[in-house]
Amino acid sequence: MIFIIQILVSLHIFEALKKVNMKKLLSLLLIFTAFIVTKPVQAQQKAKWQELDAFHEVMSKTFHPSEEGKLEPIRSRSAEMVEKVIRGL
Repeated sequence: MIFIIQILVSLHIFEALKKVNMKKLLSLLLIFTAFIVTKPVQAQQKAKWQELDAFHEVMSKTFHPSEEGKLEPIRSRSAEMVEKVIRGL
């Protein structure tokens, strides 16, 4: 019984599609495709990069004072910054 209903529904859809002109059908197909293509895709979780975080911590503590003309932190921690960069490579 369900199979017969499915066939009748399919025939009804087919008959309805015959009545729709080609321009409308292509427009609907284009809109449907646009919705599928633009559906947001879940990105993978970003891995934690500990070396980059360690370098950023040192860099921020030296860069921001240098904006105010205080160059002592950059002079005293330059070797540490180089070490953090090398570890990150």
